Amino acid sequence: MPKSAPAPTDSAPLSGRVPAHPGSPGDADRGVLAEDVLALALGSVSDGVVISDDLGRVVYVNPGFTALTGFTLAEASACPDSFGPVPGAPSALLAKVRERLRAGLPVHEEIPGLRHDGVPFWDELIIAPAGDARGGAARRVAVHRNVTERRRLRDALAASQARLQALFDHTHDAILLADDEGRVISSNLSACALLGYDAGELDGLPGERIFDSSERAWRETSWNVFLSAGHLSGECGLRRRDGTSVRAEFNGVARIQPGVHLFLLRDVTERHHMQDRLMRQQRLESVGRLASGVAHDLNNILTPILMAPAILRPYLHEAGARMLLDTVESGARRGSFIVRQLMTFARGEAGEKVALDLRDVVRDVSAIVRETFRKDLSLEAPAPPAAFPVRGDRNQLHQAVLNLALNAADAMSRGGRLVITLERLEASASDVASEPGAKPGPHAVVTVVDHGAGIAPEHLDKIFDPFFTTKPFGQGSGLGLSVVLGIARGHGGFVRITSRLGVGTIARLHVPLCSDPDPRAPAASPAAGQRADGAGAGAGAGRVILVVDDEAPVRDVLRNTLTRAGYHVRCAADADAAFAQLRAAPGGVDLVLTDLAMPAVSGAKLIETLRARRPGLPIVVLTGADTDQSLPPALRGVVNGIVAKPCDADTLLAAVAKVFSPAAAS
Repeated sequence: MPKSAPAPTDSAPLSGRVPAHPGSPGDADRGVLAEDVLALALGSVSDGVVISDDLGRVVYVNPGFTALTGFTLAEASACPDSFGPVPGAPSALLAKVRERLRAGLPVHEEIPGLRHDGVPFWDELIIAPAGDARGGAARRVAVHRNVTERRRLRDALAASQARLQALFDHTHDAILLADDEGRVISSNLSACALLGYDAGELDGLPGERIFDSSERAWRETSWNVFLSAGHLSGECGLRRRDGTSVRAEFNGVARIQPGVHLFLLRDVTERHHMQDRLMRQQRLESVGRLASGVAHDLNNILTPILMAPAILRPYLHEAGARMLLDTVESGARRGSFIVRQLMTFARGEAGEKVALDLRDVVRDVSAIVRETFRKDLSLEAPAPPAAFPVRGDRNQLHQAVLNLALNAADAMSRGGRLVITLERLEASASDVASEPGAKPGPHAVVTVVDHGAGIAPEHLDKIFDPFFTTKPFGQGSGLGLSVVLGIARGHGGFVRITSRLGVGTIARLHVPLCSDPDPRAPAASPAAGQRADGAGAGAGAGRVILVVDDEAPVRDVLRNTLTRAGYHVRCAADADAAFAQLRAAPGGVDLVLTDLAMPAVSGAKLIETLRARRPGLPIVVLTGADTDQSLPPALRGVVNGIVAKPCDADTLLAAVAKVFSPAAAS
């Protein structure tokens, strides 16, 4: 056998003998036999095999290589590389392979290449040095394997894993993976955001550091129950890194892999807040209905008390008796004020709504704070440059902002900084979802901030309840925030209060902005106690007034008051009695003074019937509020006057005299 393999030709059979290593003549027969066996073996494998001599020339390729690459032995031997041609492979990668070969190191690389016919494929190239048992000249054996399908499957798997990882990392729900000890072994970005940690910081934390329960309770109850049942779902509290708590809906699945347990967590804190607001709203509605009923009864009780002093005063000559009567009247007026506040809370009443700039209201309240509040309070009230047009009752909005400022001042008993700001907010549907009457859209927000004692968490859901107060006895009626809430609702807005003990309170009054300002100014109305022209004694001039009220004390005091003013008075306890009086004196009644809330036939129904039968008959309404908006929609604008209960004699007589004035007649 020659000492070196002959140069191959294109016609050399690929299935021929594998080039022999030099050896002794005595080994020739055994060498030929080994080469034949090796050639047979290499010819039957699907991998491509390339053998090069000690000079780096390709001297053998098996049929598998030709099938894989399309290159024959002659074409392969013309390649300068000892591992055969790999066209299309990146030059940097081929340079790396050559460098390792020069260093005598094995090679194992996946190389993108092209077949002889230009079809791309992935070639797994493995090269190892080879030599005979006697340490003959080193040769190289290169094995080429088509791993295109494996590479495709691996890339597909990697892409699938990347998609799953992206889903794991970026899904809205928080995901935790825990080991058998309850320690976190993996967490997604949502879990880190929910709990206030940076990426990766949750790994290794025990469950009792995350779930809002003690370590013993976690070990002995929740965790053991979870492992035993294989799954667990419900709601739980979670502790954030900063110590605050959030509520989460969770679903746990045990052993998704050996020693791996899955937890899906969804933040439901806002949903709980919404439910709390809805429950608070339902409670306030119930309290409002109760307050409305109480106010109605108090109105009927206070009306005769307020009117009686005017009737009794001429008969009292002793100074002590007159002083006592003044005390009774003062107490009744105070009670009347409280009733009006109750009605504002219960009904959210507002007077005539006109276009106004809320900046003017805030400016006026700020002036009151600077001039009349304690000097140890410093006020910050920056004026925004742009207008904040709203449609509302200036007096009520003024009262609402002033109430918030008073509460803020009371909270800072040792002085401090009081801030009143005005800003714009685009309220979303979720912002107003639990606020009755409120609609999404642009709102003006008056924010009053104090740095006082704050409100305890257990009191926050009660602050709008009438008569609830945290102030010492005798220092607050508990109606301030109730009135603010009623005024806000009467204007289609809402109120939000946030507070922390020892830090302070932030109160926000939201009022819808209007896009079509109306420049009309509100009509002036006589102040309480102001006597209108012709409202004094003898002003009645014989006119007949029919008083309709189901409360006998109210009827009696109304009759006395009107009679003293020169009116002839007929009384009826209900609608049926009123119709009977009208039939008994057809055309002889000049005005009907009627209550709205009566049993059987209501005052509203009575008015509708009177309007149908006697269209020109003047009607004045006695009600718990003095605005047209407080009437049922069908009655708005069809009555001649409204008198708020409770009222004094002067207010009543002024309202009646206004109906009979020449201006009203014209």
